[in-house]
Amino acid sequence: MQATSPTFPLTHIPWLLLNSVLYYINRIIALSRLFLAASKQHEHVLFSPRTLTNRNTLPGMSGRSLRLLSISKLKLTWPFWQIYYLVLSLLKRDVRMNQNDKGDMVLSFAAFFQILVLMLQQVTNGLNIVSHDASRTVSIVLSALPMVFSFFYIIKRKTILFLITYGSILSLILLTLIFFPNNEQYLTSEAFYLLCINVPCFLCIASIKNIYILKKMLLYLSYPIFAMGIAYNCFLFIGMIPFSGYSMSFSYYLLLPALVFIHQRKALYTIAFIIACVMMLMLGSRGALVAAIIYAISLWLIDRKNKSLILLAAVALVIFFNSFLTLLLTLSQNLGVTSRTLYLLLEGELANSTGRSAIYSVAWNSIMDSPFWGYGIYGDRIILNGTYCHNIFLEMLHNFGLFLGGGLILLLSFIIIHSFLNSDNENKKLLLMFFCYGFIPLLVSKSYLADAGFGLFLGSLILLKQYSSPIARSRAVIRGTP
Repeated sequence: MQATSPTFPLTHIPWLLLNSVLYYINRIIALSRLFLAASKQHEHVLFSPRTLTNRNTLPGMSGRSLRLLSISKLKLTWPFWQIYYLVLSLLKRDVRMNQNDKGDMVLSFAAFFQILVLMLQQVTNGLNIVSHDASRTVSIVLSALPMVFSFFYIIKRKTILFLITYGSILSLILLTLIFFPNNEQYLTSEAFYLLCINVPCFLCIASIKNIYILKKMLLYLSYPIFAMGIAYNCFLFIGMIPFSGYSMSFSYYLLLPALVFIHQRKALYTIAFIIACVMMLMLGSRGALVAAIIYAISLWLIDRKNKSLILLAAVALVIFFNSFLTLLLTLSQNLGVTSRTLYLLLEGELANSTGRSAIYSVAWNSIMDSPFWGYGIYGDRIILNGTYCHNIFLEMLHNFGLFLGGGLILLLSFIIIHSFLNSDNENKKLLLMFFCYGFIPLLVSKSYLADAGFGLFLGSLILLKQYSSPIARSRAVIRGTP
């Protein structure tokens, strides 16, 4: 009788990945605790990879602890190396890493880790490694883990904001069910994104105290997101992932590393930004690409450095723009990929609404039928057969009516302008980054009720408020925040 080799079910792969991630997270937490314990006893020690295994630099630690700190013993794999180096870089500061810094790490990681998980889901779904339902379940579990830990810091730091936010949202849902019972179908199916993703992201960013840690975490999480984006393109071009048209979600996942990289204002990061924009141009939607370009132009207007070099690059872009687009289109066609955005650019129809005009018309006519009260949250889904208005202003007017919705729009506009005018240049750049990531896409796509980026943007307004006054800025300097 011929022996048969045992088969390994592919459905077990997500759970193995989950166990591996939990294992490494546990080791990283243990490593952080050792660093914190050492820093409390020896505040004058500046840690570096070379001093980690030197017993003389850490006389208060045992040989076993030093072995745990050894890189070869931990066997950390990339991208968890980035979190490891984040801990090192934080402890290299003259200011000791205290409990607040530890909380800021957890809050920053929880707010943006979901984007890394979603990009990983994009790759695994494209490769058909696991089913869509299984990958979605694993993604929810992975994203929820750091978010659960973040709630301890949110409640501790922003108890009143936590109660007011969730109290207001739950009251709004209850009032919608009472006065607009037809919205129940979409309330029950989409309220999860509002209560468990948007609001927690808002509270995470609003509860951060040290912007320096937020910036570092953004940079370190951008590396694996960008790397997976490149891997996705490679798999697509060699035929391992079938091309199924442009991907709006892929372009918005790449938007975060693109904004973070151009924010660094260094040559290598600028090249990475250009690569990300090319990937969005070939495979993604226009909204993310436009947001990235707007942010790059805004940084130039704020800094106004190297004007001659930027002017030369702009002239070269204008001269060779059409040739560059034609080359990209030819390359993509040879690889079996058709870019809708490239076609629209070459045909001069980038501003083509591609069906949004009809949506806007239906939504506006519906607003005029009930201008005072609106239709409640998710009311636009009913008249648009499950879709949304594709414009945040139109959606707010439809949800709350012309008066209340218009008032909310004016209030939001005032807060944005006030925050921008009362921030220094560095904080203006950070605010613009969140604005381009969480607000600009809502002008042409997405829904503010189902997009975590909008929650991140609102949280940044509260975060930067503490740096708006001269006293707050001086305190930030004392804390060591650049």
